[in-house]
Amino acid sequence: MQTLQNLTLITITKNRPESLLNMLKYYDGSGVNFVICDASKKKIKKKKLNFNINIGYHHLPNYSWEDRLIFAIKRINTKYVAFNHDDDFFLISILKVIIKKMEINKNIHAIGGMHYGFTNYNKKIYIKLLNTNTTSATYKKNFEDKIESFFSCCDNTIHSSVFCFNLFRKVEQNIFKNKLNKYNLREIFHGIGILGSGDYKFIDLPLFFRNGINTPQRFNDPANDINDNFATWYFTTKKEKIEKDILDFYKISKLKISKEKYNKIIKLFFTRIVEQRYKNKFYKPTFFFGRVRFLKSKIKYYSNACIRMFVKTNFRTELNKKIIPKNLSKKLTRDIDEDLDKLKNVLTKLM
Repeated sequence: MQTLQNLTLITITKNRPESLLNMLKYYDGSGVNFVICDASKKKIKKKKLNFNINIGYHHLPNYSWEDRLIFAIKRINTKYVAFNHDDDFFLISILKVIIKKMEINKNIHAIGGMHYGFTNYNKKIYIKLLNTNTTSATYKKNFEDKIESFFSCCDNTIHSSVFCFNLFRKVEQNIFKNKLNKYNLREIFHGIGILGSGDYKFIDLPLFFRNGINTPQRFNDPANDINDNFATWYFTTKKEKIEKDILDFYKISKLKISKEKYNKIIKLFFTRIVEQRYKNKFYKPTFFFGRVRFLKSKIKYYSNACIRMFVKTNFRTELNKKIIPKNLSKKLTRDIDEDLDKLKNVLTKLM
C-alpha cells in the first residue's frame, strides 16, 4: 500500500458519475492518490466519495478539458503521475512493480506496459492487446530506433504510462503553450517529449485497460468524438509549419535535446508517421469524416449486428488469468490474478 502513496492518478471527467465511482471502487484501498476534475453540472456528494484512498475531488463545471488538466497539475505533490480517465484501469499490482523500479533507478523517467482495450458483451469481458508491436526490447535500443518504433506504432503506449512528475509537468505545460492540444496531438508530443528528454522503459506485463473505443457501444457516447484530428493537422498544415511546431515545443519547454536527436525526430516524423499511418487515403479528412458520419447514421439500426461483428473480429480473448506471463514469482502471479478478478467484477458494471 505504501508503494503507491508516491503516485497520483489524474482523472478528467464530465457527466459520467457512475463510471467515475465504479472506477474509484476498483482502486479502493490501493493507497494511490487521485486528483479528479469534474465538469459535470451536478457535483458528486462527498459521502459517495468515501473510499479508502486519498481523493482530491474538484467540481469545475465551467472549465474546459485543457483548463481542468492545468488545474490538476498544480495540485499534484507526488513524485509520480499517470492519466486515468473514468473508464481506464491500471493493474494495481503492476503499478507497484513500476514504482519500485523507478524508486531504485532514478534515471528512469517513465515506464509503460502492455495496453489492452476491453468491451462487455453478453455479460462477458473481452479484451484486445493494442500495442502488439511494442515489447521491452523496443525501448532497449538506441534513440533513433526508439523514435522510429514509436512513430511506426503510434499505439498510445507512452501516453498511458507512469511518469516522473517533473518531466510530465514540463511536457504538458508546453503542449498548451504551443497550442498543440487543439489538434489532439497530446499522444504524439508526449512521446516526443519523453523519448527526447528522458529515459523510457517498457515492461512485458499487463498494465493498462481502456474502454474499447473501436466498438459500436462508444459511437453514441457524447464523450467520445470518433475522428482523427491528427490526420486533420497533417493534411491541412504545411511541412515547414509542422517542423516549426516540433522545434518550438522543445525550445519553449526547455526540454534538453541535442540537435542530432532533433534532426532524427524530424526525419522519422515524416518518413514513419506519414508512410505507415497516413499513406492510405482513408485517413484524409474529407473521406474519413464522411465514412464516420455514415457509420453514425446507420449504427442504431444495425446496433446488435455490429456489436457482434466488432467483438468477434476485434475482441476475441476473454479477460482471465491466461494473459499473465509465465515465469513470474508466485506472489506477483497471485497478485495479478487477484487484480484481474477485481477488475472483471468492476467492468461488468461499467457498461
